Amino acid sequence: MVRRNKLALTYHYSENWIAGSYYIVNIVKAFNTLPDEEKPELFILLKGQDGKQLLDQIRYPYIRFLNTNSGDDFFINKFLRKVCSRIFKTDVFLKVKLSKIDHIFEGDSQYSFIKNQYYWVHDFQECRLPAFFTAEEATDRSALPKRISKIKEATLILSSYDALNDFNTFFPGYVCKVKTLRFASSLPDFTFVNFKAQTEKLDIKTPYFICSNQFWQHKNHSLVLEAVKILKQKNLEYQVIFTGKNYDHRNSEYFHNLEIFTKENNLNQWVRFCGFLDRNVQLCLAEHSISYIQPSLFEGWSTTVEDAKYLNKYVLLSDIPVHREQLNYNVSFFDPNNAADLAEKMEMVIISSPLIERRDYAENIKIFGRDLLKAFFGSY
Repeated sequence: MVRRNKLALTYHYSENWIAGSYYIVNIVKAFNTLPDEEKPELFILLKGQDGKQLLDQIRYPYIRFLNTNSGDDFFINKFLRKVCSRIFKTDVFLKVKLSKIDHIFEGDSQYSFIKNQYYWVHDFQECRLPAFFTAEEATDRSALPKRISKIKEATLILSSYDALNDFNTFFPGYVCKVKTLRFASSLPDFTFVNFKAQTEKLDIKTPYFICSNQFWQHKNHSLVLEAVKILKQKNLEYQVIFTGKNYDHRNSEYFHNLEIFTKENNLNQWVRFCGFLDRNVQLCLAEHSISYIQPSLFEGWSTTVEDAKYLNKYVLLSDIPVHREQLNYNVSFFDPNNAADLAEKMEMVIISSPLIERRDYAENIKIFGRDLLKAFFGSY
């Protein structure tokens, strides 16, 4: 009988940061590409049922779900857990259930009894773009890497060499282990989505660009609207459709200001704000777009770019270091502070569809699966 490696994964589903949920989903899917004897046994630690269906759909053969929220237990269990936690300073029930697990990804003090703790920091935006944060928010975001940097036994997972450079810059003298793990997107089957019905429902006209980002100010949607304003005088036939949760807790007026700009400059003919869409619908729309636009000022490793690579779509991409690291084909880079530059690239795509270099992205997912094994269970 195969003795399987065991790994606990904490899973927090949130539409306010859906990329974090997709990261865990992509890990499970990448593991699923491995030969059966190499597949680890996964313990998914979650609170409630939100987002669980995304993992159920993968049909990973060696997976268990553990509800860590004591509030969902029967009263007697909830009472006993609280009493034991106060006496032993740890959740004894969880400790028993996870007693044979030596590796956890995204652990915290609740799981301090697990020997090998791995932590993911997606980027160091608060260090590079401090103006987008209050001092308190910046301190909160930096608390995890600051704490981990001082723990010899801990392992910090970073998604790019650009993030590694930032970690070296802002946390010199760290003693933790650091591993760079470039993730790959594993997309669901969305072929059942009725494209025509969705475009009618959302009032989308072809051809169109797609910009799929949460409405956070560093995602730089305003530059895209500025580019549309520049192109307005040319009266080209196209739209830009924006998908994503339209709220930024750091700047509650951000999305509203984008709407005002669109209205005041009479851009409604070319712009559609579609809101947070079902993943399958969003991917169907992306598949039929003439190009992605990814204008972000800062990224750790863009899920949008990985989606585009999977779908063999052309990308108009902001020229920042991590994007240069992530993509070097089917792409035109533009200055993220120059709307005229983006407008020129958009016009190019509208007038003459760029040639697409088609690649089999399945190999990226397999490589990711092997890199995961190496990061969690082997030497690095």
